[in-house]
Amino acid sequence: MIVENRNEVLAHKRIQLKGELPSPMNIPEGCRFVTRCPYATEACKNGVPKLQEISKGHSVACHRAKEIL
Repeated sequence: MIVENRNEVLAHKRIQLKGELPSPMNIPEGCRFVTRCPYATEACKNGVPKLQEISKGHSVACHRAKEIL
């Protein structure tokens, strides 16, 4: 594999979420990943993030996407 930009490799690194999956019968308020995301804040608990395009053909639903990515 030829990589011209180290940031491209870092962007594709997968994060393994820790903790238990929430029960489908008791889904948490706000973002569905709030109980397991290491980046979660109060905003994540209070509202479902809207889907936003971060680059052509790539979208994300995260309150902190611009800050993290």
